[in-house]
Amino acid sequence: MSGGVGAASLALDHVVLLCDADAPGPTAVLRSHGLVESFRRSHPAHGTANVCFAFDNAYVELLWVTDMGALEAPAVAPTGLAVRCAGALPFATWPYRAPFLPPGATIDVAADSRDPAQPLVFHSPDARAPVDWPGGIQRQREAGYARLAGVTIVGPRPMRAGAALGALVAANVVTTETWDRAGWGLALELERADGTRRSVRLEAP
Repeated sequence: MSGGVGAASLALDHVVLLCDADAPGPTAVLRSHGLVESFRRSHPAHGTANVCFAFDNAYVELLWVTDMGALEAPAVAPTGLAVRCAGALPFATWPYRAPFLPPGATIDVAADSRDPAQPLVFHSPDARAPVDWPGGIQRQREAGYARLAGVTIVGPRPMRAGAALGALVAANVVTTETWDRAGWGLALELERADGTRRSVRLEAP
């Protein structure tokens, strides 16, 4: 990415959906479209675990709680967005000292993500896209997909976009959509190598 502070420096790193243990519903949906798991991780000190589906440019993370007592993070909405940014973020943040990070390391979390009516937005500590990760990673090329070309955050109406979500919408990183439900979901645009796309919808429990 180019340097600078403006919206042009923002790019989606990954999108997170909070699910039931092992994310059976969303995982089944993704597998039905031919996607394969890229990796799984456990965060014992954080009380969570995940399964991830990587594309060349970004990845989808399905996250669930494994130990509520160990979960030290503040209450958040059931969707999350990590962004890569070459300059300063165009919204206020606070430093999250996650227990699974090296000593002294922090993750910049959007200030308005403390509001449970807002998605959790944070700055990814890793500025590299999956295609550039060392050692390679299982991506979705064998399933015919190259990029995660679009992400729509679907939430209950009325959806009030805070500063962070508003900045991502203005930068065309994500779009938003509402429905008559209390929960959250994701609408994904998966792009094939030839440029054609397929839409996939995931719903949180």
